[in-house]
Amino acid sequence: MCEIQRVFLLQDSCLLEDLLNKNGLLFKESRFEIFYTHISLNKNIQFQNIHKSFYKITFLKNEIQQKQRISKREFKKARKKALVRSLHKKIYELQLYSFQACIEFYKELRISVLKVFFHTLEERHNFVFPKDFGIEKEITEKENLNSKSLILYGYEGRFNIEKCLKIIDSNVNFTLNFPDSLYTFDGLRIFLFYLFKKLQFWHKLSLETRQRKHCYQFFLYAQKIFIVFFSFDSVFDKNLSKNLSGRFKILSESSLQILNSRNFDEKLLLLLTGERVYNLFGDFDFFIKENSFYQNKPKEKFFKQLVALELRRKLVVFKRLFYKNDEYEMLERKFIELKVFLEYFCCLFRCKSLEKLAQKYFSYTQTNVFLLFSMKKQKFFKLIDKSNLNLKMYKG
Repeated sequence: MCEIQRVFLLQDSCLLEDLLNKNGLLFKESRFEIFYTHISLNKNIQFQNIHKSFYKITFLKNEIQQKQRISKREFKKARKKALVRSLHKKIYELQLYSFQACIEFYKELRISVLKVFFHTLEERHNFVFPKDFGIEKEITEKENLNSKSLILYGYEGRFNIEKCLKIIDSNVNFTLNFPDSLYTFDGLRIFLFYLFKKLQFWHKLSLETRQRKHCYQFFLYAQKIFIVFFSFDSVFDKNLSKNLSGRFKILSESSLQILNSRNFDEKLLLLLTGERVYNLFGDFDFFIKENSFYQNKPKEKFFKQLVALELRRKLVVFKRLFYKNDEYEMLERKFIELKVFLEYFCCLFRCKSLEKLAQKYFSYTQTNVFLLFSMKKQKFFKLIDKSNLNLKMYKG
């Protein structure tokens, strides 16, 4: 097919054949299944089922190195080792006006995409799509729809970040559930806004009740915001990030000191009603709403990829520190960072070893968990190694 094309997201994925028949369009239907058993920066191994013809394809630096036909039995055996879910799609090839076209329906993603192919850029520019097709939007080149990207990150062309922020703003009990295809900046903005609304809630409740348990929650969310800045500092504007990061660190440390002090009520009131806290809240609110606080375009396009690489780095560092067994303070800090990441991001990856780490080792306090680590060191390290292997594919 021609390389010059335009790609459109269709509104309704359920009535494709009715739509094609209604418009009197003849089409040829094909069915595909695709999965990967290896994904890395330089090498990918993909398996395809095309109309019950089975293939193993090896890519080196995104170029096909080897394509071999295999048996159905070999395909099924390989499927058991698939890194992530399979991608199933139907392709309807058709003639649209004088142009070749196809509609791809992705079963798991519940989306349909119309691709129209042209011989010249002028034809591409002048093309007017048929109204009966119910075009929702044109898909740009940056919205990557190759099979590897769709398997790892899915596609959520209808995600509305402003609507999401309004829901978080109006519901303090909102549960975060990040879409796989969320872009890096959108993901960070949502996450920081969510943590900030929680911090404000506990700030208000601590002032009203003067209870240590509420102040402790305030401390935790101040600490979480600091961890986000510290973990993703390469994405933010360095000066703004350093300024806000330092102020949230001071706020969390001050809160912890007050929790352990005798004059709790008096010191809590001084901290929470102080000008320094309200100035920080105002600056941070502005920071979240502005787009200028980001660095240039990040290397990691998707939030899920950014999180995967940072989570993997934290697991590697934690394991290395645990082996040394002589830097308790650093180990404690890294434990807290990992606990925050697993609390919010574990579900992003649908990875059993990560889920076990979160449930068995990072749902306790530091004192109890370090004892557990020592008792079950080999099992713990095995889970870390499995998790690292799973997260490594997002590097590619």
